[in-house]
Amino acid sequence: MTHFKRPLSPPLEFIERQHLGLSDLLIERAQKGNLPPKVLEAVKRHPDWVAYSDSTQPPDTGPISPDTRIELSPGILELINRSVQAQPARLDPPPRAGQIVCIEQLPFHYEETLNLVIRSPLNVLLDGPSETERVWRGWLCASEVEYASWWDFVLQEDKGVSSPEAGMVQLWNPVQIPVALISRVVGELSGNRLSAVRALVGEYLGGQAAETAPVWPGRIAARLTLGNLTVVTGSPLGGETDERHRYREIYFRAAEVLRRASRLALEETTETVEASTPTPTERLRAWWAALPDQFGAGVLVPEEAVPVAMDTEGSGEERTALRWRISGGVRLYRKAAVLEIANEGNRSVTITLMTAESEILDHRRITPGERCTVELDDPEIKSVRLEAGRHQLDIPLVDT
Repeated sequence: MTHFKRPLSPPLEFIERQHLGLSDLLIERAQKGNLPPKVLEAVKRHPDWVAYSDSTQPPDTGPISPDTRIELSPGILELINRSVQAQPARLDPPPRAGQIVCIEQLPFHYEETLNLVIRSPLNVLLDGPSETERVWRGWLCASEVEYASWWDFVLQEDKGVSSPEAGMVQLWNPVQIPVALISRVVGELSGNRLSAVRALVGEYLGGQAAETAPVWPGRIAARLTLGNLTVVTGSPLGGETDERHRYREIYFRAAEVLRRASRLALEETTETVEASTPTPTERLRAWWAALPDQFGAGVLVPEEAVPVAMDTEGSGEERTALRWRISGGVRLYRKAAVLEIANEGNRSVTITLMTAESEILDHRRITPGERCTVELDDPEIKSVRLEAGRHQLDIPLVDT
């Protein structure tokens, strides 16, 4: 069943102009000449530039009587109250998992290199660091809750500290951001809520269907994850006439500036690595050794490396095969460009192949007792993400 009752708010044209067109922030920077030359040139060629640049004064509506009463809708009052409550909250400095951070502008040398600017502030829920502490992964957040889909985690009814500008988490829109770009912290989720977000992401990556839920744009409701955690989301996407398809396209394009900025930050980090950097195998061993401190003793236990002869006959050389055991019954064995995964536990495990920018290349689910082999010959594969229930682990795939 599909329910289409009224247009969603705000209109898509407004959202598109805000994030892909001439936003107020972009116009202000253009008027001040505070843009890279190529970007400024493109702005002044835009058909809306003349209209916006000429409208410098608001129309004179005359004085407002002290007795005039302005009625605000309940929805506006709720947003105002949430904003006021978020202001005095004492939030830790970023980055921290569960924080919702705002990125308002790129460093100017980034803008000149990429020929890109952030047209309107973007908010991101932080999940954790990527391959470097300088770049963190997370999901884009947005305020237009009426456009929520089955895979948008709504925060409007969440009890954590959050701002109206981050009303929901777009689980379908993962990003990475350089920590240096963070302007401010606008909210923070509790540990339980962050666990619920991660659980819902696991279901999304695992291809969990929406079952018989009706398509109902503009409607949000509470539901349960497979792990019986309560979450609030929208309804599944409908056909081509569902406005939420275009909404996703707008935000996915808006987030591209963050993806390109994170790639640039990672390139800069790589260029500054000194020659004394540990070998890939040493980095991987150190990464595994540090995991008990992050997740608690016994969660991850590395097994000893086993020497395995290389495929090249007569070379006389050896290559190190790495084996790992994760409590819960998951075993991994890597030899050259092959990763074997055995699920010896009692719950399904989702395996996701990721690029360096956390873009998803492929994913699959293995049930208890099942084994699978993952070919790692694609050079774009930089990490493997394992998810079992509320637990998530990213494994970097360095050359061994």
